[in-house]
Amino acid sequence: MSSEISIQLEPNRKVKFNRKRLLLVILACILIPPAVSILVVLFVIQPVKNQSGGMSPTINDGDRILLSKRIGTLNRGDIIVFYFPLEPKLSYVKRIVGLPGEAIRIDEAGKVFINGSPIEEAYLHTEFYRHPRPVDEVLIKPDSYFVMGDNRDGSNDSRSWGQVPRSLIYGKYLWRYWAAN
Repeated sequence: MSSEISIQLEPNRKVKFNRKRLLLVILACILIPPAVSILVVLFVIQPVKNQSGGMSPTINDGDRILLSKRIGTLNRGDIIVFYFPLEPKLSYVKRIVGLPGEAIRIDEAGKVFINGSPIEEAYLHTEFYRHPRPVDEVLIKPDSYFVMGDNRDGSNDSRSWGQVPRSLIYGKYLWRYWAAN
């Protein structure tokens, strides 16, 4: 039994395929795409379904988002995904408001002050911020971040449980690819 297959393309012309090589090509076509997909999700981009309303209206409950696993530099205003400091099995999506080494304070009207100066938060909507919670001045630890949801009235965030260490941050929001509403 020969390990080659012959196919007649034109009269008197035959092309020979090695069966082992053909099998390897077929296996590669079947196995490589899922392997590449797994590597991309592990190291580059990950799809996530948001399961809370704490970031509304920017990201709503049920929205599907893409996050970058390549975090790089973190800045005020960045939306991050991290393991919840009090229960690391849970993941949270919040916005960075305070950076390492800064002093943060929130007054009775809900205005955020960094190192004594008010910051502008254009992403906030008044319908999601009717009941401000003041926070006395807190110094943010090195390698930690103060995070809050855009839905300040319905967000469980640093105002309640403290700062997020950099080591718990595993992704940075890229965009919403599917809106639940």
